[in-house]
Amino acid sequence: MVIALIFDTLLLVALIAAIWRGGTIERLGAALCILATVLTVVSSPLRIRFQGVRLDLLTIDLATLLAFVALARASRRFWPIWAAGLQMLSIICMTAEALAPDNLAYAYAEQVWSWGIVVLIIVVSLRHGATLKARGSSRSLSAGPAENERTGSPTGS
Repeated sequence: MVIALIFDTLLLVALIAAIWRGGTIERLGAALCILATVLTVVSSPLRIRFQGVRLDLLTIDLATLLAFVALARASRRFWPIWAAGLQMLSIICMTAEALAPDNLAYAYAEQVWSWGIVVLIIVVSLRHGATLKARGSSRSLSAGPAENERTGSPTGS
């Protein structure tokens, strides 16, 4: 219960950091984490946790992975790719848990990656705020082929 409270506090810090210093992508990432957490808690009463792989949790994790992939494709930033990778590791742990249901290590390992995503959102939100201060602006969403920041041309020449 204490660990869940710490995670929820960290998630709240991520949301505040994303709203306060982050851009659109960071806010969407924080909202995605909150949505996935709420759906997981609602579908997982405490009495039935760690009883093998559950299809509802796998569905939530897969949908979260797809959302992070979509965020990465729409973004000019690199961190959503990392978030998608961490989410994929969670799904891999869930698969390992299905293959070895008696080993609780996989169940615990599955949850570790969520912490990484939340910490990642805190860090990138704070760095985004620093970038805005230094540059005055930042483009977070992709509007087509990536342009070279210096020349403005797609090829960089």
